[in-house]
Amino acid sequence: MHFLLTTLKVVYVLTTHMPELLEDATVEAIRIRAKWENDDYICMGRILNGMSDSLFDVYTNVESAKELWDSLESKYMAKDSSSKKFLKCGKTGHFKRDCHSGKKNNTNAGGSRKGSKDQSQDQDSGATTHVCKDRCWFKTFEPVEDGSVLYMGDEHFAPVHGVTDRGVKKPDPTMIKHIRVGYSAMAHLSAATSALSASSLFNRRVVCWGKMFKCSPSNKFRPNSSFFATSSSTSGQLSIVNSANVGNAEVAQEEVVKPSYSWPDNKSPRVCILGGGFGGLYTALRLDSLTWPADKKPQVILVDQSERFVFKPMLYELLTGEVDAWEIAPRFSDLLVNTGVQFMKDRVKVLSPCDHVGSNGGPTVSGCGGTVELESGLVIEYDWLVLSLGAEPKLDIIPGAVEFALPFSTLDDALKVNGELTKLERENFGKADPIRVVVVGLGYSGVELAATVSERLEGKGVVQAISVDSSILPTAPPGNKEAALKVLNSRNVQLLLGSYVRRIGKAGDFVSPLEQSDIAATVKDPEQLIVEVQPTEKGAKTQLLEADLVLWTVGNKPLLPVLEPNGWPFELPVTGRGQAETDETLQVKGHPRIFAVGDSSALRDPKGKVLPATAQVAFQQADFAGWNIWAAINNRPLLPFRFQNLGEMMVLGRYDAAITPSFIEGLTLEGPIGHAARKLAYLIRLPTDEHRVKVGLSWLAKSAVESVATVQSNITKVLSDS
Repeated sequence: MHFLLTTLKVVYVLTTHMPELLEDATVEAIRIRAKWENDDYICMGRILNGMSDSLFDVYTNVESAKELWDSLESKYMAKDSSSKKFLKCGKTGHFKRDCHSGKKNNTNAGGSRKGSKDQSQDQDSGATTHVCKDRCWFKTFEPVEDGSVLYMGDEHFAPVHGVTDRGVKKPDPTMIKHIRVGYSAMAHLSAATSALSASSLFNRRVVCWGKMFKCSPSNKFRPNSSFFATSSSTSGQLSIVNSANVGNAEVAQEEVVKPSYSWPDNKSPRVCILGGGFGGLYTALRLDSLTWPADKKPQVILVDQSERFVFKPMLYELLTGEVDAWEIAPRFSDLLVNTGVQFMKDRVKVLSPCDHVGSNGGPTVSGCGGTVELESGLVIEYDWLVLSLGAEPKLDIIPGAVEFALPFSTLDDALKVNGELTKLERENFGKADPIRVVVVGLGYSGVELAATVSERLEGKGVVQAISVDSSILPTAPPGNKEAALKVLNSRNVQLLLGSYVRRIGKAGDFVSPLEQSDIAATVKDPEQLIVEVQPTEKGAKTQLLEADLVLWTVGNKPLLPVLEPNGWPFELPVTGRGQAETDETLQVKGHPRIFAVGDSSALRDPKGKVLPATAQVAFQQADFAGWNIWAAINNRPLLPFRFQNLGEMMVLGRYDAAITPSFIEGLTLEGPIGHAARKLAYLIRLPTDEHRVKVGLSWLAKSAVESVATVQSNITKVLSDS
């Protein structure tokens, strides 16, 4: 009797009469016997291919391989052994009924093991016991080149290629769904091979297996050079052999299926939001705040690589000590605690959309919108997707920037810059040499950073700011530009306009004689940071700036997920900057189930100009994206996005800021008034009411303490003067 396993849950038993093979058998008798064996396997393959799926669910409750075999034996093995096909013990022409190795107290029994109740479980049936394409599955492997030969249960044999420990590596059960084994002629796991069956390789209790065997209708053996493994009864090892003389056994690459995210409700729409910046978080909150029909309220999951939402416009206040980290970087779990939005900390690995619009104008797939694979291996199936992954600093455009410059884009960046400034202040305390800080870029971020750092260092440091443009803030309103220029000049910030950075490195890395002579005149430490600046004016001489700290604020790279590999045909339309092209409803062109907001989106205004990647734009887009997802789910018309420019704000220090509202032409609020107005505006824009209350109370308490301290200081000063 032979068992054909298909899923470790499924068994199909084929019993046929076996032609007798006498000791003096003729060549014709041997040929008939061999043909019977071949036809036996071919028949099993054909029957298996023709079976309905329902027949693959026979055994589901076995707890171990031994229990499976015992169950099969008790259910199918007949007591009348004369009518059944017996297992071979591994010797040519030798059958179980004739084999004495299974008798008690025979220490040389082939396949006998301590504790084994059924000797047939360790005896080779002459068939492949485990098919393995990659030897990496085995714990150890030692090649054998001594001419050893492994005899099969029939007249076939094969050379031994190597031996390995019987143990087999056990992969992560959550990563393996099933192994597909293709057969040109025959492949099976016999009852004699349970010790090395797939049940000893994978944990069946936690793995959902698919159909393992797939038999070809061919009825011929076709030699090839595939590897297979068989148990060595006497050594307890596994032998890797060549199957050239045994038949064609091929193994397809294991099909790795990642674990899927389990949505609470299988019927409600599923919305996945990638990125928890202004666009992503506020879209999630908008979706949760809308009124939904009972059967259409979506399930929303927000995925971000960080556990905190960062209110980036107020990162500068961390350097001045005005705010605490929790105020401008609350945890997503705290913000979403009273909502139906789920949060997951992870990174996006692969996006596989299924909603591409074909040439006929309709989606090619009418089911789900697609899947997202995360770096943890988890796969999220979605109906609607929001891309809001933001952007990251692009430092690799200048040699040395990655190694020696610090970006200022995330909470970690701000904390690191704050730590470096604190370290420099401590090390330079009482010294005459100033702290030298170089800021690369004079857009909004560069100007705000230069103004904040220069105020913090006061007379203890020198700030130099570099811009390739001929003026600061080239896109800012005149009022903001004038206010910023006034503050920078008052704090002695050195502006190097019309210049760009060629490279950043240590003094010892500048090897040309001219550079060494210029540096040697002023720099004694070869570890000193040097910033090489080249003016854009033709013929102008390169400048070498010494720096203790280099801050990088230019060049951002929008982030989009990688699409399904292996030639996925439906690429997202992107701009030269790497942003997804969207229509006026914020849907990615060609993908009606995908919305893009913030830095991930390239939406053009009526004049054809791409909207700036600012927090204000992302904030407004989130409101429209949430509404349009609601409209799409409820079969309502989608609204076109229209950006409303509310003006621009920037911080210039602890008590200084500039605000230019768009609704009052020519008005600019500067100084403490502008600072207070900006802080109030950002308090209103914090994500949730609960967080706004907490932060507002915290700021009031700090203001009260600061006011008391100021009054005490003034009283002390008056008393000391008198």
